[in-house]
Amino acid sequence: MEEQRAALVFLMADGVGTATAARLRERHGSLDLALTEVRRGRAEIAAAKRRALEIAVRDRVWDRQLEAAAGAGARFVTFGSAGFPDPLARIARPPVGLFVQGSGLSTPRPALAIVGSRAATPRGRLFARDLAASLGAAGLSIVSGLARGIDTAAHEGALDAGAVTIAVLGSGLDHVYPRENAGLARRIAASGAVVTEFPFGASPLAEHFPMRNRIVAGCSAGVVVVEAGERSGALITASMALEEGREVFAVPGAPDDPGARGPNGLLRSGAKLVERASDVLEELEGAWGPFGGAAPAGDRSASDLDADVDAGGDEGADRGPTAGDAVRELLGRTPLSAGEIASKLGLPVREILGRLVELELAGLARAWPGGRYTRA
Repeated sequence: MEEQRAALVFLMADGVGTATAARLRERHGSLDLALTEVRRGRAEIAAAKRRALEIAVRDRVWDRQLEAAAGAGARFVTFGSAGFPDPLARIARPPVGLFVQGSGLSTPRPALAIVGSRAATPRGRLFARDLAASLGAAGLSIVSGLARGIDTAAHEGALDAGAVTIAVLGSGLDHVYPRENAGLARRIAASGAVVTEFPFGASPLAEHFPMRNRIVAGCSAGVVVVEAGERSGALITASMALEEGREVFAVPGAPDDPGARGPNGLLRSGAKLVERASDVLEELEGAWGPFGGAAPAGDRSASDLDADVDAGGDEGADRGPTAGDAVRELLGRTPLSAGEIASKLGLPVREILGRLVELELAGLARAWPGGRYTRA
């Protein structure tokens, strides 16, 4: 408990930062001992930072944060404690602790981050969702940042496959961003985890997201970039992953596609090319060994997904009733997830995802926050 309080003091003290906390923890063995030395005037720290720590102790900042966490069904896990992810503890600038909703962070399976553009194309969203479902079923936890576009698709794909997914926020747990993903965050916390190093009350400020990205990369054995512009935050995540010795993967795209410039640039710099889930598994299993999940059944490449998005086949052919027809008939006013539709129709989730994208592109289905669909 004393280490937890000390960690919250370092977290809440204005202007102190994780680098100072990490340096003092390494020198004194724990943040509790470091704080004691600071207050005795025996620690090497700037006067302004010492005053900030004294103010945080005086104000008992841990009380409000622990009360808020308890009220949200969350907990605060400190660096080095049993619930703190081991890969994250080994990065150059680990957080002093994490606020966590859900139990998925304690899962011993390796994690993989899937990130990309907020303004993702239907093809990119479908690929990210399909990839997350396949890799989740194969035994990996899926990490992403809960942003619109690729992040959302990755979380939804993992959930549809019954896999663990971890959402990392750039704000406090009481300020889920974007707001339309609040329902998705609740679904993630029910079977996986929603985590952040930011305290309750922290808004999703622009400067928070690079810090969020280092947590995404730090929790993961590797990072897959699906679609990203030349200045995308996903490229920051990939850069941080490289700095920490993680694998970086990229999904190729057409040269004239703005969303392909980021991944194609990573590929030119030596990133591993990803066209299907097995490309990732083969690379990671060389270092980690088998993950203990199922092999990706019907492992589909990006070109296979293009056929889904384009609703392939001869337009004039009489194909009879299709899975798309069945999905459309099932859709009504009540939003349904791909997993719910797959269960009702007895079809694979991957196939349902493809049909839903086709219907959405044709204006016959409407996508809602949380990965649910109604008839348009």
